[in-house]
Amino acid sequence: MKVLIVSPGSNPQTDKIAAELAKNSIQSEVVDQLHPLRIILNRYDLVHFFEPQSHNSNKLQSLLQQFSQTIQSFFIHVAGLPTLMTFYDRPFDDKITTHFSDQFTALTASHIDQLKSLRTFQGEKMILPSLPNINQDSKTADSPMSAEQPTLIIPIQDSFADLLKYSKINFKNVCHHEIYVDARQLKSKMNNSQIRKTWQKFIKSQSEFASFILFTSDDVFCDLELTSNLFILIANNDLSQTQMTLWIESYLNFNSTLILDENQATGFSKFWKHKKNCFIVSDSLSKANTQSELSEFINHSQIKQSTSTERKSLFSQSIDSKINELTRLYTKVIQQKTSLNHRSSAKMEV
Repeated sequence: MKVLIVSPGSNPQTDKIAAELAKNSIQSEVVDQLHPLRIILNRYDLVHFFEPQSHNSNKLQSLLQQFSQTIQSFFIHVAGLPTLMTFYDRPFDDKITTHFSDQFTALTASHIDQLKSLRTFQGEKMILPSLPNINQDSKTADSPMSAEQPTLIIPIQDSFADLLKYSKINFKNVCHHEIYVDARQLKSKMNNSQIRKTWQKFIKSQSEFASFILFTSDDVFCDLELTSNLFILIANNDLSQTQMTLWIESYLNFNSTLILDENQATGFSKFWKHKKNCFIVSDSLSKANTQSELSEFINHSQIKQSTSTERKSLFSQSIDSKINELTRLYTKVIQQKTSLNHRSSAKMEV
């Protein structure tokens, strides 16, 4: 099988996918632009497009224009190649989905909510999240965590107002020790001085967060990873796939336990196990029983500790499973397209 992977701009995921496909003896080429001559000179079985991971609307608009012109005029009417599109963070509505139904044989989404938004798409679908970097040779934190004191970290994405979604949580009961606010993402908008001034203004009006410890430095986070038993609250947090992948990598390297919502857990659903290697919030965090269960998990967790090597090995198996599923999808849409082309040729001969 020979696959052409197309992704405009920089997208590290395409190289990761290509490397994983090679393990399954699937030949692939990665390009950032598509030209009809490439299709003429090479015998591809399928073309796999990837959404740009930057939120650049101009790039995406240009990409869709390229799809409309090239796929319809050349792929469908001349080459008859199956086409697949991978989306990571793009929201959908029925109008957009209907448009894609005319362009692609199959689509992939990063989690279950995004997949549900593709309900009107008539082709094949699957969940394909971003793949984290797994360096099996790394010796980082290659021993079970032994720190007794649990520490909770809440990442901020857009502003400190993100914390308000957790305003009904009794954090004193949820975590009996230190709670940190990770404001590193805000550094793309403000300098450290501005961030701290904004924080002081925020906690004056929202005093329930006044005891939280603010940090904006990677060094502080690294120190916490090495010295604390970290719990990262990302449930109900609107993370991009890139950000989600970074937190998974933190878990793999340092055993910082993730507190996920059900949607986030669907990316690698076979790997995440509630109260085994993570905590999956299945109900509203504002409910007392959910908070009580989370408190028990954080403060008296009996979660089995593992080494970085063990975690990476298990997660690699989950990635292998996803790539096997993607390979089966490739095979299915190729067979469907081949069968359709044969039927069309038979009708023309008659």
